Amino acid sequence: MGIFDHRKHWFFEVNESPSVCEAAFRRGLERKIGLRASTFEFARENDDDGPHVVASYLGAKGFSGAVHTAIGGVSRVGSAVNAAMDGAQIAFKAESGSAPGTSSCQMWIKLAGQFGYGHIAGASVWRKHMRHVEDEIRKLDPKAVVFVQ
Repeated sequence: MGIFDHRKHWFFEVNESPSVCEAAFRRGLERKIGLRASTFEFARENDDDGPHVVASYLGAKGFSGAVHTAIGGVSRVGSAVNAAMDGAQIAFKAESGSAPGTSSCQMWIKLAGQFGYGHIAGASVWRKHMRHVEDEIRKLDPKAVVFVQ
């Protein structure tokens, strides 16, 4: 996996149902990154990408949220990144696979704020959350096929 994986589509072939895969997506995003606990609001959408779940970022919560806010208040760059991260969206689409009891899934950043010269705000946070989703998928099916392009 590379440092630009947050900019790509993640594909999963899993020996589980689409609903079980969606639950793994939610668990992956709800996992802490170190001391950071992120808050997401989940909603179903049906647009040009077809039916999928969208997780909208609402910010960091608890102690990590207070520290993040304090650091952001001190640093102009930190403040700009925090503001640009709010409302970012990660999408997950799970469909029945070609074989019974399997799923084909996709995950991508649907909406992300930018700062500076086109940098995605919170890129390292999104990448870690996406890797947590991959971890949760692999817990369901250790032989899951995962590729990023």
